[in-house]
Amino acid sequence: MPVDYSRRRIAVGRRTAIALAMAGTVVLVALVAGWALSRGPVVDMPVVDTSLVDAGQGRAGGGAPETPGWEASPSGEVPPGEVRPPPPAEIIVSVVGMVHHPGVVTVPGVARVADAIDAAGGMLPEASPASVNLAAPLVDGQQILVGPDPLPELSTGGTAAGAPTGAGGVEGSEGAGAGGSGVGGAGGGGAGGGAGGAGGAGPVNINTATEAELETVTGIGPATAKKIVAHREKNGPFASVDQLEEVPGIGPAKLEGMRAEVTV
Repeated sequence: MPVDYSRRRIAVGRRTAIALAMAGTVVLVALVAGWALSRGPVVDMPVVDTSLVDAGQGRAGGGAPETPGWEASPSGEVPPGEVRPPPPAEIIVSVVGMVHHPGVVTVPGVARVADAIDAAGGMLPEASPASVNLAAPLVDGQQILVGPDPLPELSTGGTAAGAPTGAGGVEGSEGAGAGGSGVGGAGGGGAGGGAGGAGGAGPVNINTATEAELETVTGIGPATAKKIVAHREKNGPFASVDQLEEVPGIGPAKLEGMRAEVTV
């Protein structure tokens, strides 16, 4: 009798079925664990504000963002986001020339030239307040020279090339020192300032000389020459060379420096 194999059934015991189910469960758990480990740790990514990204990139053509760094603008303003360091509490500057107590003084870090001059006892009567920029800020180690005449840009109406900011100075043809002694003469610092009067064709007559002729005398620049002519026109001819002390800006020391070069 032929056997119909299509209808044969494989009988599986209860224990075998349980073992097969447990083995399948173990395999499934192992597969899930392996897949989870292969992904690595999950890291929360920060949310990026796209408006900030656009602002950091070059606006013309989407270039790379600019490298941060301090760069002074032409107007002297601090770029946005940059903080300028605070000034020092105190600075040390030197005040020389026509002040009551020339020398080294200590002033606050935010002080101006006027504060340093006050710390040196103030200006002498024959000093010109226009010989320095009183409103200029100070830096540590700066020297301030107070003289008898205005700065060149003030006496000529123009801007003096190379005039130091904040320190100021007197015209090169006149010079200045403690007590007002002249040290110029040969240097050109004013309009029309020529060679020193010591090498001229003789003493200059202060009653007849023009401003240009007066400027050839040691210690006399454009501003002082104008004052001498104005004094002469207002009060008449000088009776003697000593009468030059009546002109503002000419003290005893300055007069002695020019005495050999002038006459009446």
